[in-house]
Formats: sequence, structure tokens, C-alpha cells
Amino acid sequence: MEKPIYHFAGVELDTARRQLRAGQESLDLSPLVFAAIEHLAKHANQVVSKDELSDVLWPDRIVTEASITQTIRKARAALEDCGVDPAIIRTRHGHGYRLDAEVSVKNAEITHTKRRKHRFRTGAILAVLGGILITAANITDILNWLLPDDSVQLLEETQSTVQSTGAKVDEMVRLLRDQAARAGYGLDLDSENTIRNALAVIVNSVDARKQSALSKLVDGDVEGAALSIVAVAQDLDTASEQSVDAAADSWREAGAIYHTANIDEAVRSYESAYRLRPDDPLNALDLAFTYIRAGRLDDALVLFEKVAAQDAAPDLKAIALRGAGTVQKLQGDYDTASASLTRAMEAAKETGNRRQQGLILLQHGAIARARGDNSGAREQFETAVRYAEETGDPHFLAESLNNLGIVMAVSGDFDPAALTLTRAYDIHVGRHDLAGQAMTLGNLGATALKQEDVEAAETYLLESVSIGEQLGWPRSIALDLINLGSIAASRQQFDTATDYLTRALDIAVSAQLNEIHPIILVNMGGVARDQDDAAEACRLWSEALPLLQAMKHSATEIVTAHQDKLDCP
Repeated sequence: MEKPIYHFAGVELDTARRQLRAGQESLDLSPLVFAAIEHLAKHANQVVSKDELSDVLWPDRIVTEASITQTIRKARAALEDCGVDPAIIRTRHGHGYRLDAEVSVKNAEITHTKRRKHRFRTGAILAVLGGILITAANITDILNWLLPDDSVQLLEETQSTVQSTGAKVDEMVRLLRDQAARAGYGLDLDSENTIRNALAVIVNSVDARKQSALSKLVDGDVEGAALSIVAVAQDLDTASEQSVDAAADSWREAGAIYHTANIDEAVRSYESAYRLRPDDPLNALDLAFTYIRAGRLDDALVLFEKVAAQDAAPDLKAIALRGAGTVQKLQGDYDTASASLTRAMEAAKETGNRRQQGLILLQHGAIARARGDNSGAREQFETAVRYAEETGDPHFLAESLNNLGIVMAVSGDFDPAALTLTRAYDIHVGRHDLAGQAMTLGNLGATALKQEDVEAAETYLLESVSIGEQLGWPRSIALDLINLGSIAASRQQFDTATDYLTRALDIAVSAQLNEIHPIILVNMGGVARDQDDAAEACRLWSEALPLLQAMKHSATEIVTAHQDKLDCP
């Protein structure tokens, strides 16, 4: 069969070998980068739309515009590595991309062997599905992230003249949600609620400087708005004892605005509010949830437990206990997490707050699924979806659908799982929630992996990793790397699999993600076993087993079976 070789700008694109060559040097290309350059070469000196590229690179797949941008960036980097000016791929803003070069084509004769679908050895590798803990994100300030043109237009449209406080707050929340997407992450439910409450105070304030800050916010100057509120807080903080409450409120308002663009400044602002009013449970909860986003789990747990021990209102106690359960689950202490969540539900039922009850159910269901109780988990998630639909909260609904889709996939209901996850994805896209998109794409990849559709799984997972790296979101990246390691192992690409899993393990250790730490060890043991290194496999499984047993994780039986087969000591 003949395959073309494209010649342009002093290089060759060999479509048979998927290589870019410059003289005697050759560069192997990833499937996506190869396909992008090939399609642009086929249509040299023509503008190729982003929609067309999306259809070529990800046929029948869900992708974000960020994926196209990232792929084009990698294509330009590959060309530059071969001595070609990367600007040869030109961007036509609002239209697409053009390869600005004269291209000639010749054919090369190659022989193909039939491609064999890889199947996984039963029980060899554990595929994992993410999306259980949105608040586990460790978000960094990625200011170079840009939204598509239509999102920029949406941002400009927020400058309306509506007068009602509720509508103004809704506008500001939407604007800050867009700003968070610009900075490279999405807001979790607790963060958005905190931001909404703080903005309501600013909107109703009679302080001229706060109104000025609000005007800056309307104009899209988020940093300027935050600095204006900080100036108010600093003045009040040093004025007199009588201004302590007002200063603390202003620090909280600054923290709420910073939460969408600079998590470190958000932490500092919330810490200032807590310093002034350490006995105020709202200050403690704001800071605790911000600590989770900053990856400071131990610090967050101290504050949650402090509020839970206070004689606080039932709704605040429910939030504190749910937060404690969230951190304990992240740290792999499932029994303690379950106890905290049970207490949280008791407090939430006192208030009849469906949203709070649903969020607690998501955590309960996640633990049930990890322990192999898929029917129990599904019941919890379905109830959470129902509660989310009752409240009309799209963010809550998307998270609930993500979790329901996970347990459907685990149970083998793949088509309903895909539909459920796609519904969640559409909500995240509509809200410009990049974190939610990454989570859903990772779940779609894990679902495809369980169906043994390796190519589809790899596409979804690489897309999710790309967004996760933009976000600086360690848990999302680690989960995707585990599944990419599974794919590499199935192809007997053991070095690649080990690299993926080692990177995932490094992330899990540094971010204190104890609940996925043993899963990575199990998979590394599977790779060692498939390389006939029985001693290393046994060592890794022996290290993982007590961690899984402590969590009463369903993978315990899988590891025991592996050990029995190899007669591990």
C-alpha cells in the first residue's frame, strides 16, 4: 500500500512511519500531532477551521477548543525541533489555521500487518475512574490561559444595567466563573457559594470604595477589584478595635474575589479574616475549603474539626463535618470519613437542606463504590441527582451526574454511563468549568478503557491530562496517568507504563492522595509481573495490601489473588 510523503520547508512528513524528517534526523510524532500536520499539509495555503480539525483529530469525540490549541502548539514545537519556523502554521483568529508553505507529494511503498486489538489480561491492571472529590484540586495561577472568542464576548455581555441585587450578584458570579476559567480552573460548589455570599455584601455596601471595586469587577478588572477591597480591609484592620468585624468582612470579600484568580492571595486574605475573628465558623470554613484547594489537607482538617466541635448552627455543622469527611477520604481514612459524613447527614436533615444532603451523599457513595458496593453507591448518586434537579443548581447536578456515570460504567452499563457523563460534560462546557471538563473527560476515558476501546480511551485521557496540566490539578492528572499506564501496559510498552505510573505515584505522595497511592502500587506490580519480575511484583503488592485493607477497598481481593498466583511470600 502506498502512503504519501509531504515535502515542505525543507522537511518531510512521512505518513507511513509517522515521522517528521530533516536531512538524516527524524522525529517520531504522537498520533494527534501527526494528524494535525498531515491535514494542514493536505490543505496547504488554505484556512482549515477549528471545527474541521476537531472532526479530523477527534471523530465522534467530545473535545474542548483548548485541545486544538494545545495540539497546534505541539505541532509548531515539532516543526521547530526540525529547524522549521513554527510560524509556518499561521493562526487566522476566528477562522482557524493555515500551513503557509509550498507542498509537494511523493508516495512510499510500505507493508502493513493487520492491526490487532489489545485485550487486557484479566485482573492484571486496575482501571480507575475519577471525579469523586472535586474539592481535592490544588489549583495554581495560570494566567496565560485564554477562552475562545465566544466566551470573551460573554464576559463583555455581563456589563448590563440590571438593578436587582440578586441579578447583580448572579452577573458577578458568572463573570468571576469566567475569570476562573481564564486563570485555568473551575470553581467547586463550596467556593462558588462563598463567592456569592461575599458579593451580595459588596453589592449592598454603602462604602464608596467597595462600590468602586464593584465597578472594576464589572469592567473585568478582577485584580483591581480585589486590591481595592484589600485596601479597605487593611485600613479597617489598623484603625481601631471597633472596626475588627468590618475588617474581617472585607478580608473575606477580598478572598472571595481572589479565589477566582490567585489561590495564594485567597489563602492570605482568608487567613487575615480568621486572624481577626477566629471564633466565627464562617471564617474558619472559608479558610478550610481554600486550604483544600491549595493542597493543605492537614490544615483544612484542623479547622473543620474545630467548627464541628463548636455549638454551631446545624447547617454550619453539616458543612464542617462534610469537609472533614472529604479530607479524611482523601487521606485514605475511610472509616473515619464515613463516621464524619454520617454525622454531617444528621445535621443536614435538621435543616432539610437538599443540596447539603446531596453533597454528603456524593461522598458516601464514593466510599461505597471504592469498597465494591456498586448498588449502594448507585442508589446514593441517583438520590443526589434527584436532589440536584430539585434545587436547580447546575453545578451540583453536573457533579452528581459525573458520579452516577462512574458507577454505571463500573457496573457495565456503558451506554447509559456515556450518556450521563456527556450530559455532565455539556453542563461544564456551558459554565466554562475547565476542572469539570477535565474530570468528565477522564471518566469517559476510564469508561472506554473498561470497554477495551483503547484508542478512544487514550484520546479522552490525553485530553484530560492536557487540561489538568493547564489547571495544575494533581489528582486529576494522577488518575489519568494511572489509566494511561494501563493502556501502555496492554500494548507491552512497559517502560512507558512505568513512567506514567511513577509520575502518578510522585503526585500522589506529594499531594497526600493516600486513597490512590495503593492503586498505583498495584498497577506497578502488574507491570513488573508482566515483565517476569516476580520479586518486584510481590514487593509492590505487599506494600499496597495493608493500605487497601485499612480502607476496606474492593481491590484487596484482586491483590490477594495476584499474590497467590505468584506464590508471593
